Amino acid sequence: MSKTDFDWNTYVNNMTLMIINMDLEELPSNLEKLVEKSYEFAANAKKELKNEAEKAASDIAKMPEIVEYTDEGEPYCEKFDLESQAEDYFMEQGGIIEIYYKSINLMLINFLVESFEGLKKKVGDKLKQSGFETNSLKSLVFEPCLEDMKKVRLINNCIKHNDSKVSKALNEVYSKEFIIDDELKIDQKLVYELLEITIKSIEKFTKLFNKYYRT
Repeated sequence: MSKTDFDWNTYVNNMTLMIINMDLEELPSNLEKLVEKSYEFAANAKKELKNEAEKAASDIAKMPEIVEYTDEGEPYCEKFDLESQAEDYFMEQGGIIEIYYKSINLMLINFLVESFEGLKKKVGDKLKQSGFETNSLKSLVFEPCLEDMKKVRLINNCIKHNDSKVSKALNEVYSKEFIIDDELKIDQKLVYELLEITIKSIEKFTKLFNKYYRT
């Protein structure tokens, strides 16, 4: 092939499509790593708190039970006082970690939805930059995957707009799983279920993208 035969536009377009496809293929793995690292961080915090509490309890247990009296004549024992303070402290810290766990769950569910829904704009912007039409992206690639993401999106809507209670919309679609106005059980098990749904939806998005843009 001579230099004059080289089609620069075709090369750029092919590179754009290849880069988009690589990003799409890496996204499921990146989401899995994010979820795993988030729970690993929380688990380590919980483990460290447990170790700290056990060490504090051991140290306090070794202290002598010396009872003294205050100026008001009230009995006072430093060991008992420290035990009470330690109990209050570790209960408070444990509560903070539980709140943190809950916050992680909420954050991850929202991030799953945003990661999927953001594909339309992220991929669309890259296509536009190279002069591709994007109507097919919306109608033939993105919208066919929305049904697959329904459960994730409905649960996320309950969290954001219904105080984490089962909405009528969620109940109507998944009546065997969710009772309207019940508190959603937002835990690690649910997050991993929604992660699996999201990954399958992204894989379908990638397959459709390759079908309509890389053929």
